[in-house]
Amino acid sequence: MHDLVIFTRSDFQEEIKGIIEETIKLVSTHNQDSLPEILLKKELLTAKEVTTLLNISNQTLHSWSNKGILKKYKIGRNIRFRATEVNSALIRIEHKFKESWKMK
Repeated sequence: MHDLVIFTRSDFQEEIKGIIEETIKLVSTHNQDSLPEILLKKELLTAKEVTTLLNISNQTLHSWSNKGILKKYKIGRNIRFRATEVNSALIRIEHKFKESWKMK
């Protein structure tokens, strides 16, 4: 069974703002000392590893790849992502969130 939650516009905006602030906190903790071990040990990551690491769906990863947020590399029939570029994308996303909320 699904629960239905009804928000007013202002409640919804506050909820989204809270989610974004929490995301910024999580992303900003991604420095070299706190990087997940997989980013430090592997050069190339599978799509499954990236989606698990970033806690995003396959659709979001595909969208980000199409938008150039994350570049995918085709190696034979396999798709891979560079660990350094995944980390860089996290940093860029953090800056975009911070800038977008400074303007509001």
